[in-house]
Amino acid sequence: MSSTQSSPYFGIKAYGVHMNGFVEKDGQKYLWIGKRNESKPTYPGMLDHLVAGGLPHAISCGDNLAKECEEEAGIVKSIVSQAIPVGVVSYMDIDGYRYKRDVLFCYDLKLPESFVPKNQDGEVGSFRLIPVELVADVIQKSEFFKPNCNLDIIDFLFRHGAACRVRKSFNHYCSEKHIHTRVDGPDQTKSCR
Repeated sequence: MSSTQSSPYFGIKAYGVHMNGFVEKDGQKYLWIGKRNESKPTYPGMLDHLVAGGLPHAISCGDNLAKECEEEAGIVKSIVSQAIPVGVVSYMDIDGYRYKRDVLFCYDLKLPESFVPKNQDGEVGSFRLIPVELVADVIQKSEFFKPNCNLDIIDFLFRHGAACRVRKSFNHYCSEKHIHTRVDGPDQTKSCR
């Protein structure tokens, strides 16, 4: 069990980077969504961000994002350097013996239409480019996404004008899961580039 997997059992705050990779075509936005490999010990087979990962000690958010982008989606550093820090999502979730206290440094990356992610480390089973409206419906009507991804994706939907589809879902999700969130603006993450 890695330190990121064991942190919730000790109530230790954990940190991570999450990136929404999106494409604009014909006036519509699409999100690249990953499906976690079935062999993953945590949340196997669930939907996930294009790129997300725990933040190890002694590595900056930007360096970790570049590492995760290469490993999980084959995104080269020249493209990763265009990722924009958009905020911090902080949440708590108590589930049985686990007290999860996470802080997610969130990024958006607009990708070219021609980009197709290619997993390099075996952690992602597949990728799909999905219209933002459909992603909002999936979040609202199912539990297919890894739970902490919902928070960052809902934030993305608010910032990109699709909020009316998920406002009720966001409030319900947080109250049902007893999650207390704090979303800070982009100025909070300048030092995390």
